[in-house]
Amino acid sequence: LRDALPFLCTTARDELLLIRNLLPIWAKYADGFVFCLNNTTDESREFLESVKTKYNILEIIENNFSDTELVYETDLRQRLVDTAYKYSGKIICLDADEYLDGNATKADLEEALTNNEDTLFLMQWIQYIGASRIRIDGPWMNNLKDRIGSYSKRPIFKKTQKHSFHLPQPPQIKIINESDLFIAHLAWLDNKNSAIKQYYWKLEDYMTRSLHGLETYSIEEYDKSVNNFDFISKETPFKLQIPQDIFSTVDQSKNWRLLQIEKLQRIYEIPNLGDWGYGIHNSELYKHALKERIIKLEEQINSIREIIQV
Repeated sequence: LRDALPFLCTTARDELLLIRNLLPIWAKYADGFVFCLNNTTDESREFLESVKTKYNILEIIENNFSDTELVYETDLRQRLVDTAYKYSGKIICLDADEYLDGNATKADLEEALTNNEDTLFLMQWIQYIGASRIRIDGPWMNNLKDRIGSYSKRPIFKKTQKHSFHLPQPPQIKIINESDLFIAHLAWLDNKNSAIKQYYWKLEDYMTRSLHGLETYSIEEYDKSVNNFDFISKETPFKLQIPQDIFSTVDQSKNWRLLQIEKLQRIYEIPNLGDWGYGIHNSELYKHALKERIIKLEEQINSIREIIQV
């Protein structure tokens, strides 16, 4: 397996929906997988164990930490990369809401990694908002990110608390042409889901600054990224490979980020950091999601009662 091309999933926390849908897509460019599950409470591990042989899942590692613990992102990533490097020096490192796409084949990618040892590859980070539309406003017109690297010796991260590179930086850096290979990012497919996610990271960075005195992304940087959901977009020839309404089925009353927001705001009395009118800070979104969940449960109970009566 030393010459295999593993895939690494770095931010899988209660991401079963995405893992289940994206695993066959990830497999197009990977010979094997290493997964890292952080504070997971859903059935991600059970699912991965059930398809371990089918997809050659080499290892599943787990991390658990408290809400206020100062966790250095590169410590988590180093453990993940060290695990992957046991099997290969050719490493792909994606988040759970990303996949690779483009005209390049897996053979093309393997050839590039073999011929360019000790090289980090940058690709365009493409933000899908529909089946064939992508964001081009603000920072999203041209946004290069690292996700692929080739290493002849153990890669080591430069210690970073948050928003680090996905992979350590070797001596060489190369850029892959967008039409050949790019990172498809799914975070903006559903505005409500996006608002929860972005507000959670905004809140977490606020707490890092308040509790630990470390510099992180500012509130303004998150607002610039969201752009009040006033997106400028264009068509792309690369169609989305998953259903564009994938997040519409999510029960937001069980969304771990929303639950964390509710919990942390109660404990620390965090001010409204700007939730783009989605009622996240004042709990209106959570209350509405909880009400919808109760209604569905009542409908299920009534259906069972009708069956029993028959």
